[in-house]
Amino acid sequence: MPHVEPAPPLSPIDPDAEWLQGRLAAATKEELVALVERLASSSEELAARIDYLTDPSAAAKALQRRIGAIRSGKRFIAYADAPEVAAEIATIAEDIRCDVLPRDAEKAAALAEKLFCLDQVIFDRADDSDGLIGDELRAACVLWLDAAAAVRATKTYHGTNWPVVLYDFYQANDYGVREPLLEQGHRLLREEELRALATRFEDDARRTMDAEKAGKVEPHRVFGSSCAMGLVARSLRDPKLYEQSILVHSAERCAGSVSPAGRTLNSSVSTCWIGPTNCWGI
Repeated sequence: MPHVEPAPPLSPIDPDAEWLQGRLAAATKEELVALVERLASSSEELAARIDYLTDPSAAAKALQRRIGAIRSGKRFIAYADAPEVAAEIATIAEDIRCDVLPRDAEKAAALAEKLFCLDQVIFDRADDSDGLIGDELRAACVLWLDAAAAVRATKTYHGTNWPVVLYDFYQANDYGVREPLLEQGHRLLREEELRALATRFEDDARRTMDAEKAGKVEPHRVFGSSCAMGLVARSLRDPKLYEQSILVHSAERCAGSVSPAGRTLNSSVSTCWIGPTNCWGI
């Protein structure tokens, strides 16, 4: 059976939504309870949402089971089935954001982490040629940032080193879906923390260059840390730092001079940043 996308929810400013809100507001409590009971008796999805609303602990357990079912799956996800799996990941993420995060940020962060960490298992058995699954896992990274930020805002102790947490998560970016953890890092980290993180990635890049020159690592390894540095620059909206993330590989720059190629790059980065429709979309 072909996958059918669910109808989008009504916008609060949609005329139909205003009409519905007015009708519901006019109904009595008893009438609404009877209506919900009748609908829930014929809809597992609605019954589950009522559980989520009335019992946050049950919601977290149910969501964990749904994530676990995806993680433990054994069958290959064919190209035709990828949209259905992506839709399930998107639904789980939306349920975490709407039903768990407002009540328990720590549980929401834990669930979001489990969700985006599916990248470690799902791509080995999926044809995600259209990138639909990857897109939803990227969105789950943003969800985790928002949940972690909520945890950080409500905690009085400073036991979690959030820059280190982000750094460690990104080290496992084997499938390229964890970029939002850095590119959207401003959702969680302060500016000085982001700049310190960029410095750490730059130091990593320089150490990797030294190791590459000594024949200890493959040349392509050099670019992982510098790309991470560039993602942090995007989060900071800092074109100079972005330029630095590219020039970190330039021997001329390290020696304190800029080659003609470096000047060309400098011009290109500036044009990209200030152009009417720049490549960063900002």
